[in-house]
Formats: sequence, C-alpha cells, structure tokens
Amino acid sequence: MPFQKGNKLAHSRKREGGGRPSKVKQAIKQQAREIARAYIEKHLEPVLKAYLQLAGGRVVKHHNMEDGRVLWEENEVDAPTLRHWIDKCVAPAKTEVDVNVHGSVEVFTNVDPDGSSQKKN
Repeated sequence: MPFQKGNKLAHSRKREGGGRPSKVKQAIKQQAREIARAYIEKHLEPVLKAYLQLAGGRVVKHHNMEDGRVLWEENEVDAPTLRHWIDKCVAPAKTEVDVNVHGSVEVFTNVDPDGSSQKKN
C-alpha cells in the first residue's frame, strides 16, 4: 500500500500485528522460553564435555600390529577447536594505555601485569 497523507491505519492496533501483544500471548511466549531453556540445559552437558575433550586433547595409543602391545601414547589435540575455545572462552587482554612523553602520544596495547607490552603502530 503506497503512502497516503493522513493515513492513520499504520498506527498500533489498527493494523494486524501492530501494538503490544496481549497478556495471554506474552504468557505463552514465556512458557515457550522456559521449555526451551530447560531442554538446552538438559542436553548441553554432554556437548560441552565432548567439546572440552576435543579442545583439551585425548590420549591416542599406538599398538604393535603383530602382538597388540602398546608402543607409545600421545596426546592428540584438535587445533581448530582449541583455537575457537581460546578465542571465545578465554578473555583476551585488551587494555590500551596512552603515554604522553614530551608532546608525543604513544599507545600501548595488551599491557600485561608482568610488564610486557606491544607498541601500537
């Protein structure tokens, strides 16, 4: 429908879908949120355990093909999962400090408590 001067039909409840939802609809949405949250909480733990196992690594045993004895064990880590875990779960240090020395301003980023820092170009 093109714009018409003085068109009052586009306001709030005068058109379908406009205005605030009724209390009944709000209650239905709230119950749906609670059901979804309970489902996610119930099924999230096994997924997180598998994710942390991939990020933390797993022990792989290498066996002798002839007699079946274990030759060596190594820790195998899924690199993309580990990178994702570091990027999303470990908070990066993003502190910037401005230093004014005789009229020139230098910006340092990633200032660590141990005193190491990187100069921003």
